[in-house]
Amino acid sequence: MPDLNFIPLPIFTSNYLWLIQRGRAVWVVDPGLAEPVLDYIKQQQLQLKGILITHTHNDHIGGLAELLTGLSQLGANSCPVYGPAHAKLANIHVLNEGDSLSLFDGIDATVMHLPGHLPEHLAFYIEPCARRAPALFCGDIIFASGCGRMFSGPAATFKQSLERIAAMPGDTELYCAHEYSLINLDWALSILPEDAALNARKAELEQRFANKGCTLPSDVAAENRANLFLRCAEKTLWQAVADKLQRPIESSLACFAGLRELKDNY
Repeated sequence: MPDLNFIPLPIFTSNYLWLIQRGRAVWVVDPGLAEPVLDYIKQQQLQLKGILITHTHNDHIGGLAELLTGLSQLGANSCPVYGPAHAKLANIHVLNEGDSLSLFDGIDATVMHLPGHLPEHLAFYIEPCARRAPALFCGDIIFASGCGRMFSGPAATFKQSLERIAAMPGDTELYCAHEYSLINLDWALSILPEDAALNARKAELEQRFANKGCTLPSDVAAENRANLFLRCAEKTLWQAVADKLQRPIESSLACFAGLRELKDNY
């Protein structure tokens, strides 16, 4: 049985769309552009089995129509699209929290509804299989050492979504949709400049980027150590955020909201 591979295709200035490949069959997550997917499929002589959508920002769905047209021109009979219920997504298979989707024989993806960045935001969890660690294709709800902007909120909803990720097994790989890791760490170090975990993580990811040109995937254990948005119970972080904002921070929720405000204005 062929191994399961997760392949990043860089698009725009900082995005990744992800391919989930086994043998000659492949799924694509969040096709913000069609051309890189079509080129890869043609070059590798693959069959696109389906398309997964996490949320409806254009850098995640902007290539969807062109991709479906291009597949039709390549002779593909059909390619199902799965994602959240939303007016921007017509004629798709709507998924909800807890749904299970068969990707390959014996390999399923479980749907998690993780609102906060946008209300409809989904993530796709693949249990450990085919010699792979567990994996979460998480769109923009979490980044390495950061999280997405809070377009919908409220802060408590976003924080709860991140807490669900933080509670997953530590070896769960996080396939985020943006190469923001080092930028996020620079920001985090502006809050806690002497933090050992942040400094160690920056050194690690600088080396990884130098070697591979990509810092992803992250994993849950690393994010619990070096993602301030997952460390909002720490009183030292409360004080650092309070000092930056010049107002009291007296709860983990206020800390989360304050961090998001600081990041938005960084």
